[in-house]
Amino acid sequence: MNYPPPGSTPPPPPPSPAALAAGWYPDPLDQQLRRYFDGARWTFWTRDSRLEPVAHTPVAAAAPTQPAQPKRRDDIAAAVAAARNLLGAGKELNQLEQKLYPDETVLAVASAVCGGTGVLAVTTHRILFSWIGVLKSVHLESRWLDVGGIHYDPAQRRLTVVGKPTGRKKYGQPLWTVQIRDRKDTERLAAAARQTAAAPRLDIR
Repeated sequence: MNYPPPGSTPPPPPPSPAALAAGWYPDPLDQQLRRYFDGARWTFWTRDSRLEPVAHTPVAAAAPTQPAQPKRRDDIAAAVAAARNLLGAGKELNQLEQKLYPDETVLAVASAVCGGTGVLAVTTHRILFSWIGVLKSVHLESRWLDVGGIHYDPAQRRLTVVGKPTGRKKYGQPLWTVQIRDRKDTERLAAAARQTAAAPRLDIR
């Protein structure tokens, strides 16, 4: 016969016919204790329920929120609204204002490619292209006073900024070239450039 350890509390009577599964349960004799039931009878094993870890109710993680888009300057916002294709130029558009002079106004923008997809902008002072990559960035610009012409080749979808002729040369040298997929955007850039007295005529072949 098994005798209880000295000083131990005698186990409660067996459970009802609907036998419990083996495990720890609240002690019917002391609610601050939990007593082990072996599947057939209560044992002498007890433990303090106050020392057990408290189960925390899981809290659903808050849905991630989209970062607020920076408010664009009125002239940039108007140019963006008029553009047909700005795919892939969002980052550059958000940072365009930082590249402008205090008295400079943006007249038109479009998505263009040179190294990567960025933004091509026509302003009252110049024409510029900006692409911000992970390991490399490209920034091209020419002031209208230094530009002799702008040529667009629809077959190649390339826009080339040409410098002014020097010396006895009849034509200027190409300064830089970008690719624009949408001809309508190119025509809109040309129309915007005509608003600036210093801007040359954009030749679309």
